[in-house]
Amino acid sequence: MGCDWNRAFCGDFKDPPALPAEDAVRVAACELVPCEGYKTWKNVVLNGRVLGMVRVRLGGWSECKRFDGDDAVYCGDAAKLNQKDDRYSLAVLTLRELTGV
Repeated sequence: MGCDWNRAFCGDFKDPPALPAEDAVRVAACELVPCEGYKTWKNVVLNGRVLGMVRVRLGGWSECKRFDGDDAVYCGDAAKLNQKDDRYSLAVLTLRELTGV
């Protein structure tokens, strides 16, 4: 993740900056657990409480939603993250903002 292949093969690719330390800590505090009955969605668990669901689609688009029946919220392009960052980072951060946690 995080690689623009056209630029990488031309030799001028620069990895985007990493997430700020405080955001990386907020993402690391959450546990991602596979959702029963779904292939791509993962539950985000913080201190034993399920905050919602996140996924990263094939093209790198990340989405989140609070409940099973909700419409998914676009969170950003995970392909534009630094290669050291978790690919679910944008979705987890957006979900934490939606839930106010």
